[in-house]
Amino acid sequence: MHLSIDTLETRHRDSLDFHDVGVWCVRDALQAAYDAGLAEGRRNATAARVNESKQ
Repeated sequence: MHLSIDTLETRHRDSLDFHDVGVWCVRDALQAAYDAGLAEGRRNATAARVNESKQ
């Protein structure tokens, strides 16, 4: 976990709802999310091509 934030739910306590996070942690989390989405898109595209070739 890049940001060490357990949940994005509001808990109505400043100590639980606000977090000090380094910009490098935010950058790493965004990069990991982008990479995961890119990999998933590639898997889906490959699966779609395989399914089309079977028909």
